[in-house]
Amino acid sequence: MTGVLRQLVGLIVIGALSAIVFIAITSASRFRLGAATVEAERVAKAEAALLGRLNASAPDQTSNAALPDDLIWPGGDPAAIEINIQQQILDAATEAGLQVMAFGAGPPADGIIQPTIGYEVELEGGHVEVARFLSVLEEGRPSLAIKTLWMRQLPPIDGVVKSPISLRMSAWGFRNADAVSP
Repeated sequence: MTGVLRQLVGLIVIGALSAIVFIAITSASRFRLGAATVEAERVAKAEAALLGRLNASAPDQTSNAALPDDLIWPGGDPAAIEINIQQQILDAATEAGLQVMAFGAGPPADGIIQPTIGYEVELEGGHVEVARFLSVLEEGRPSLAIKTLWMRQLPPIDGVVKSPISLRMSAWGFRNADAVSP
């Protein structure tokens, strides 16, 4: 009987030691999990508070009141707005000394609630002229945003030391929300 009792006590001791080792190993993980849960709750509360403040201060996104006047292209007709954008871009190209290769309507901006109108242009000229064009365009009002800008060095022209640049640009501007859609 003593042998069976000894085996039973040994089994109990092994079971107790296994439980102690299991608790010791998993307690650190449970502590980290508890700390991570508390931190996640704190971040969720901070996020909710921030979203509440943002929603309370957000302007009505369907009106022009949220945008400064120098960002909105005036006019009620999208075709007239496109002509004004075209004129600003072509005037900037002429002032900078670039040659206009192609131009036309482009896609409006993606993912913006406020109505926009787009325009594309392809120009050629030297490095200095391209820099001047971008500077003149940036100073123009109402403002334009550049959606895409491609610049490519062209092969040198015979007898000319500097190589021209081909500039292709897609720009867009905010249009009046009251303007008639195309």
